[in-house]
Amino acid sequence: MQRVNIGISHNAAQIITGHGRIKSTLHRLKLSESDQCRCGQPDTVEHIVYDCKEGEVERKELQEKISGEGVAWPCTLEEMAQERTLGHLCKFAEAVIKKREEIERRQSNT
Repeated sequence: MQRVNIGISHNAAQIITGHGRIKSTLHRLKLSESDQCRCGQPDTVEHIVYDCKEGEVERKELQEKISGEGVAWPCTLEEMAQERTLGHLCKFAEAVIKKREEIERRQSNT
């Protein structure tokens, strides 16, 4: 089978698939002691996309971009993964996952 590059980064794939460094996934796999986000809520893809305080700025931009494509907010992750909105979801995922990783690095260094 030949591998096909569809242009989605590792960080975006984590949000789209729900697999990756997301605490609920890590906890289910017994790789994390807790499934909680730093804000105290269960750390799921839905939490990251719709609720987490750490991504408020990026979420607002995502919401504006998605709405600009004629898709009502809030929409489902499946709607965001459609061709016309996928780029916006990928940009959001890239920014939020990198921000979360940076916060983790800073906290582990203190």
